[in-house]
Amino acid sequence: MNDAGLIALVLGVPMLVTGVLAARRTLSSSLDFVLDVDAPDSWIVYSFGSVDVRKAARRARASSRRLGRNDVFAVLVRPDRFEIWGHRDTAPRWHVDRADAEVDTALVVVGRQDILSIAPLPIYRRGIYISDGVRSVSVVPSGGSIDSALRALRDRRV
Repeated sequence: MNDAGLIALVLGVPMLVTGVLAARRTLSSSLDFVLDVDAPDSWIVYSFGSVDVRKAARRARASSRRLGRNDVFAVLVRPDRFEIWGHRDTAPRWHVDRADAEVDTALVVVGRQDILSIAPLPIYRRGIYISDGVRSVSVVPSGGSIDSALRALRDRRV
């Protein structure tokens, strides 16, 4: 190994460890997110952020802050609407009307992967797409299965 390789190794390993630890702290703080809202006739589905949910937020003219790939947001299922809440929000960012909503499985773009710096390719995960024809949200459940989240989101008993 030459001097340049040794210098790269000595400098590169600590930088890599620091980057991994920072990413892990960000993810764990996002996963600590618990929606604290008084909503007795509703339930909550937690989801990882995604490229698709950031786009949906912008279309709804809502903030897309902290809706990225390592963030968690909540969908509060109320009798008449799905409310989208971000970390530390005091009010929902936007909502999707339940009366006109379609809820179905979908491939959700959660991020992009740069291959050889030519063009970023989308990274897909199986998720749930909710739309009332005007507003929408893509959900990639952070706990439990897609199927159980889909049943919860489709349940009209609330």
